[in-house]
Amino acid sequence: MNIRIIFTGGTIGSAEKDNIISTDSKAAYTLLEKYRKEYDAADVSFETSEPLRMLSENLSASEINLIIKSVREAVTEDTDGIIVTHGTDTIQYTAAALSLILDSINIPVMLVSSAYPLDDERQNGTDNFAAAVEFIKEKAGCGVFVPYRNKEDGPVMIHDALMLMSHHETTDSLFSLDDEYYACYMKDHNEIILNAGFHKAEMSEHEKPANIGYSDDPGILVVAPYPGCSYEFGELTGYKYVLFRPYHSATLDTANEKFVSFCRKATEAGLKLYLSGCSRSTMYESTLTYRSLGIEILPYAPFPADYMRLWGGFI
Repeated sequence: MNIRIIFTGGTIGSAEKDNIISTDSKAAYTLLEKYRKEYDAADVSFETSEPLRMLSENLSASEINLIIKSVREAVTEDTDGIIVTHGTDTIQYTAAALSLILDSINIPVMLVSSAYPLDDERQNGTDNFAAAVEFIKEKAGCGVFVPYRNKEDGPVMIHDALMLMSHHETTDSLFSLDDEYYACYMKDHNEIILNAGFHKAEMSEHEKPANIGYSDDPGILVVAPYPGCSYEFGELTGYKYVLFRPYHSATLDTANEKFVSFCRKATEAGLKLYLSGCSRSTMYESTLTYRSLGIEILPYAPFPADYMRLWGGFI
């Protein structure tokens, strides 16, 4: 079993000193040492590379494109699977980008992270890594996945990359849209259990862009409502899209004249307006004006997936 590991930094590739967490040249390979100590790695061969070392909050187009390039180069005839170590802050965005661009890949690509540095007893990186290795060994699926353990001693849930939701406030836990996880890893039995009821998020049909990759400037203005929002964003030159991130009921303050004026201004400037996170199961009175304001409701999917689809030209 041949597994390629691509280290990119993040907390899983960091160490803590004087209460400050920063990337560390030795930390990345500590992961393999911990795995070999706790798990049977006799039948697994690891080949490693480190194209970049960064904290994931600093993620930009250049890093995303480099990770995509590194994964593509790692796909060889004798590669059974690929593991990319990554920081938790932006793992949803890189996972979605890889899934969109590598949609026909015939091996698993697993993005592995940790809530704490590996020398911290609270870390979950080793279990997340073990789940990724076992997933590859069992050939449990093809595509891009994120294994992550939220609770201590709990199972490692394995998420489809395009189903990952944004983090809830102040927590490092990861969840899939509507809890539609792809599989879970039971450490006690070293077993991958597939979710027979898994349903992937609906994605609108769109031809894959000719120039696959991510530009330096997404051209996306993300707008999230809050009581008293002024909707004063200055000149809209340079933007191509407005992506609304609504309240949990998929609502926006459409009775607010400032909001209506902003939508008209954006439309007149040639921007396309999209709404993320609408299940369409029920519609409130305030949502009835979306069409008249030029707002297109995207198929029900998590915000990170919609953002990366829009940035990459998949919408």
